[in-house]
Amino acid sequence: MADKKVALISMPWMSTSFPSIQLAVLARALEDSGIPCDRFEHFLRFSHEIGHSAYSAISGGDSAAGEAVFSQLYWGSQLSAADIGAERLFNLSQADTMWKAIGFVAERFIDEVAAETDWSQYDIVGFTLTIAQNSASMVLARQIKLRNPDIKIVIGGTSCAGPMGKALLDICPHFDYAVTIEGEEVLPAMVNRMRSGGIVNDLGGVVERGVTDNGQGHKLPKLLRPRLEGLSFDPYFSTLKLLQMEARIAVWLPIETSRGCWFGEKNQCRFCGLHEVMKYRTPDSNALVAELDRLESKYGVKRFFAVDLIMPQEFYESTLDHLANSDRGWSFFYEIKANVTRSQIALLKRAGVEWIQPGLESLSSNSLKLMKKGCEPYHNVQLLKWCHTDGIRVSWNVLYGLPGETDIDVQETISRTHLLQHLQPPSGAGRFQLHRFSPYFENPSIFGITNIRPREIMRKVYPVSDDLLVNVCYQFDYDCEALHVTDECEGALQAAIDRWRIAYKAGAFLRLKSQPGCGGTLWDGRDPDNVREYQLSAFEVALLQRLDSALPERAIIISDSACNHELQVGLERLIEIGAVIRDCGKLLSLVPLADDFRVPRELIGQEIAAHPSLVG
Repeated sequence: MADKKVALISMPWMSTSFPSIQLAVLARALEDSGIPCDRFEHFLRFSHEIGHSAYSAISGGDSAAGEAVFSQLYWGSQLSAADIGAERLFNLSQADTMWKAIGFVAERFIDEVAAETDWSQYDIVGFTLTIAQNSASMVLARQIKLRNPDIKIVIGGTSCAGPMGKALLDICPHFDYAVTIEGEEVLPAMVNRMRSGGIVNDLGGVVERGVTDNGQGHKLPKLLRPRLEGLSFDPYFSTLKLLQMEARIAVWLPIETSRGCWFGEKNQCRFCGLHEVMKYRTPDSNALVAELDRLESKYGVKRFFAVDLIMPQEFYESTLDHLANSDRGWSFFYEIKANVTRSQIALLKRAGVEWIQPGLESLSSNSLKLMKKGCEPYHNVQLLKWCHTDGIRVSWNVLYGLPGETDIDVQETISRTHLLQHLQPPSGAGRFQLHRFSPYFENPSIFGITNIRPREIMRKVYPVSDDLLVNVCYQFDYDCEALHVTDECEGALQAAIDRWRIAYKAGAFLRLKSQPGCGGTLWDGRDPDNVREYQLSAFEVALLQRLDSALPERAIIISDSACNHELQVGLERLIEIGAVIRDCGKLLSLVPLADDFRVPRELIGQEIAAHPSLVG
């Protein structure tokens, strides 16, 4: 088998804006072990086949729709546009036509990629599976096996974590092994054992088809630290060039500077099921700048998308300063925690972190407590304000409908939206979903969650037994007596967010012009059609400046009773005109202290949240 290679494949529906870091990490591990491999980033090919806009609509939407495209081919079923909710992805009048056309192209695509490759070069084929890549991989695996029955097919990735990997082996007889853990250490060992005729299923984290489960498949033998050096994205760029897609895609290079979640390791958000393992690990960040230099030099790209679940906390102590002083003109995306300081936001900007996803989720104190977010609404609001001032793009949405949440909680969020229309709005609002590995899923009885079951749409995607379906699914339907948010309140929330997005895109603003010691003028254009002007006293201007960061009300009380009276009068006026809010015993100004930077308004409506295909 020494003359054979390993093939690594990533199918739709990965985001086309990024090379597959999963394939890059596995390829580096194999090559470091002297095992040659080829990579196939077939998600790019399929995007080219069906058109970038159609591909983006499906890859950025409900994962069930993406699975359904290829599920039809695997099972020989016929799913309609209505079956998978295609009217939410495409123009309603075109949904059925688009869905049928995409299905036709998908069948041709599978035939072509299966036929054009000489599979006799390979003895092992690996598929990386993240959200919505299962069915496409099943169809191609079947075609590969038809051509070369002796090839062994290995699957791995976040869609194989926990029981999902074994379930996929039981559903698809063309898969031979599932890796249920981080794969870069175990895959080279698997290849060497398979080629030497050794036993594979005693490797921790490996499940083998037809072999009795000995518990090793769910064993986590070693949690790995990410490694920064030596990633290659050559196949991605070669494919982009071959398909002449370079001009159509703004490429971000994926980087991994941590694994797990330092917050979730101790206090996991209740709805979060992004990863089975929250244990936090970081590499040696001293190599970061040199590695970014290498990647930019090789690929001519200055944009880097961190796939971390959360930015390392220690970055604020040294790494961001190092990036800021490097003067490379790089841009970064990171997920961060919302309760940061003003100086940390400024440091992010100086370091080139120009796009963040801070997981704001709500503007209601009780809703955030139900989620165990570890922050309050004023944290979220001041972050939005500071990002407005410094020109950092914020991707976020509103989550509602949690067990125990009421209309009163959601109304708290609604009541604040009109005050924030000069700040970046959420991409939308969505009801709470039950995800595998989340605390809500792992301990449902605590929250009154019962009758956990696969989503109805997944019964159409995977026409298998309930036992298999439960084990292969990531998202679930459920019953819960503690769901109290009414449809009427939901509609009011959606309408409030729509108004916010419209106002922001129309140029909503809240602007202060002041003279030291002489008061100032506040222009309130949060409703762009009804701009108001307020003359402020020197005391009121000083209050706005003092409350740029949220402070306890007692922190601004002055011992001089006369001055304290003036302060109270000024404070109540600022609250009355919506320039200051009270929240959880704190006071916070909503007025940006500078307006030198703006996040481009045209980005609204074009948000790309951290794509699920990059997680894990």
